[in-house]
Amino acid sequence: MGGKTTKEPPVIAAIDFGTTFTGYAFKFASNDTIYTDVRVPTCVLLRPDKTLRAFGNYAVEEYEKMLSLEDQKSHFYFRNFKMLLYKTESRDVNATIADAKGKDMEALEVFKIVLEHIQNKILQDIKTKKYFDKPVPDKEVQWIITVPAIWSDFSRNFMRKAAESAGFIPGKTRLVLEPEAASAFVRRQNTVIKRNACVPFEKGHRYIIADLGGGTIDICAHEILDNGRVTELCRPCGDYGGGTVVDQEFSNFLVKMYGGEVVEKFKTDDRLTFVDLLRDFENIKSMFSNSTQMVVINLGGLTKLYQDREKESTSEMLERSLYGKKVNLHDNKTHWYLSNEIMKEFFEKSRSAIFKNMKEIVEECKKQDKPIQSIMLAGGLSESPYIQECIRQEFEGKLQVICADEGRLSVVKGAVILGCMPRDHITRKAPYTYGFYQIRPFDSKRHDKALCITHNKVKQCDKLFYKLIEKGQTMHHNESFAVEGEITIQDDNLKTKIRHMSLWRSSLTDPKYCLPNKENQAQIVAKIDIAPPEGGWPRTLEHVQRLIVDDNEFVIKFVNKNTNKELNTTVTYVNN
Repeated sequence: MGGKTTKEPPVIAAIDFGTTFTGYAFKFASNDTIYTDVRVPTCVLLRPDKTLRAFGNYAVEEYEKMLSLEDQKSHFYFRNFKMLLYKTESRDVNATIADAKGKDMEALEVFKIVLEHIQNKILQDIKTKKYFDKPVPDKEVQWIITVPAIWSDFSRNFMRKAAESAGFIPGKTRLVLEPEAASAFVRRQNTVIKRNACVPFEKGHRYIIADLGGGTIDICAHEILDNGRVTELCRPCGDYGGGTVVDQEFSNFLVKMYGGEVVEKFKTDDRLTFVDLLRDFENIKSMFSNSTQMVVINLGGLTKLYQDREKESTSEMLERSLYGKKVNLHDNKTHWYLSNEIMKEFFEKSRSAIFKNMKEIVEECKKQDKPIQSIMLAGGLSESPYIQECIRQEFEGKLQVICADEGRLSVVKGAVILGCMPRDHITRKAPYTYGFYQIRPFDSKRHDKALCITHNKVKQCDKLFYKLIEKGQTMHHNESFAVEGEITIQDDNLKTKIRHMSLWRSSLTDPKYCLPNKENQAQIVAKIDIAPPEGGWPRTLEHVQRLIVDDNEFVIKFVNKNTNKELNTTVTYVNN
């Protein structure tokens, strides 16, 4: 589908490491069947020595079955930890995350343990399929790991580091964007409707792909080109607005009804019942629609605990909570009726976030005279009847809304499909202006006097932003951007010292300096340390700094122009 023909690897395996659920899929070469496994909760239970005890449903069950609080406190139990890479304010790849009991552990180690477990499970599953007469060597598997499009360069690099520390071979591991994977899956289904008939997507068709997941909503806009290739129309956008937001609103409702102390005591003293309550709500959430007049849920345990502690009647509790007209007690005194109105309130933050981001992209594409024609929905939350109805109502008569079959599997299956396609099947728009930090001879007519420094007895301008890629510019896979420079070393003590460079970005199209002020809005993306060549740095070194587009990551190189040899570099991404 577009680009140069490439030989398909013997096995392509994809991992959808989600906020709430994790799944995987794989396929063998020359066989269109994509094998999947049941998605499991993204929950991991570690022993006190930080080794894996269980993952997925087994982790949930093992943690629930722990009889003593001391057992729980000595183990490490993590859930929904992927959100760290969206929310974190840490600038350190060695950031820690807290488990269910508040115990800290290095985030990189947690991700590594989980990825290592999933990789081993997939490799075992591949062996049991026995598609080939001879077993496929592990090193021949092409790995695809999905990441949100709205993740920063730091977060993407964090996931790559976690994968490499888990044993994934760098040259055999790709990171692909979740909405792009979902798009590949939906487009493969050929589900656009024209004149009341299903026809393949045509060249020029422009669409929004919305991956509505457990934690984030991730939205891109594409236009279809020749041979199945696509181009990005604008910068992806999204927010923390997935299914867990609906869950959080339900939890907030419980706190408002019963009080925070009662809810926390219920979680601690009767945690199995509390887990069952959350599972019940998950089922209710997945079936709720506009036409659902009310739902029934068992809140008997919480109600009894509240009444025993507060000595307050049900009617008094309802009056105090301001939910009197929205909830009612069932005749059995354990179950409650939740009205259509209050269920919609649980969904409201998520619904609003989805609409806000979709409308932003629709308007942006209109400005470019590239109006959107359809909306593709994928991801677990896209299977919600209520969310589907809201989106159809909002865009009725304007845009066709297409819901992916197997919405919750669309990302992982689409990732496998992307693994079969040339990497240049998509061109992207630069979300920022990118450039290298530079020091150049000072020009009093052009440069800010405050940035004038003296280097090697020569006046230089510090913190110059050397632009390589402009915001909104189309970027192609393997496209290279370069700047040439010259290093002069007069001090022999510096001949064996590591040299430094850095990559910066700005939300402006033409920043002048690497400064975070209003005029430049520049932020550092990565720090690059360059090891000296054998024998140390020469007196004068002509060099080339390269920035190469690779899938949805950058590759940074430092090349000795005289010898055309690439020098060893260490790249450290910085979170902004």
